[in-house]
Amino acid sequence: MKYGKLINNMIEYAPYPLIEDGAAIYTHNAQTYLKYGYKKIISRGVGDKVTYSETEDTIYEDRNITLALAIENKLNEIEAYDTSNEVNSFTINGVETWIDGIRRPQLKNSVAVFKNKG
Repeated sequence: MKYGKLINNMIEYAPYPLIEDGAAIYTHNAQTYLKYGYKKIISRGVGDKVTYSETEDTIYEDRNITLALAIENKLNEIEAYDTSNEVNSFTINGVETWIDGIRRPQLKNSVAVFKNKG
């Protein structure tokens, strides 16, 4: 669990250990952190746009995906799929093999020419 303070719409994370009068306090107890002004931090959602809200003992970090990040994530997903075995592998006579996107059209044309020749 993370603890912190919300200052000017930014989180200042609690140190570990807490220090009081030069003595280290090693604890993960929420009440101890609250005693020193630190609230538990709960992160909700995923994304690059962050907003905060808080209650007496909790800071909520709400994350939302912006359109730019959503597009970037989808393009990365497409690129990963395009280079995967699901796209680039095929079976000939029971043997699975792999071919990249550049050679795929060349192979298709070669097969078509071979078929046309009979």
